[in-house]
Amino acid sequence: MKHLIVAAMLTCMVTPALGADANGQFRTYGEGGLSSCGAWTAERKKESTKQQYFYAWVDGYISAYNNYTPGVFDIGKGTDSEGRDAWIDNYCAVHPLEAISTAVQDLIIFLKNR
Repeated sequence: MKHLIVAAMLTCMVTPALGADANGQFRTYGEGGLSSCGAWTAERKKESTKQQYFYAWVDGYISAYNNYTPGVFDIGKGTDSEGRDAWIDNYCAVHPLEAISTAVQDLIIFLKNR
């Protein structure tokens, strides 16, 4: 019975609608949630230490997607970090005011639909 309750709780936790408000919006923390695509581009050009935080944040976000999305093992299968970062470079060049988190969400949609 205890396992059934835990399984039911986990199922509820991975339902996307439960993690967002009525408009489908949710808070994203960390460098990717707080920084813009313009910051991504600037830090990438400087090859700064902060860019390493951005890279780690992106990998963590994609890993969390893999972990919490039923039926998904590796949304980025067939890609590598450099390819994903280049995709974000292109996105951010066109959308400098968007948050890095938005770029990664759009990357996930792209990977899902390919």
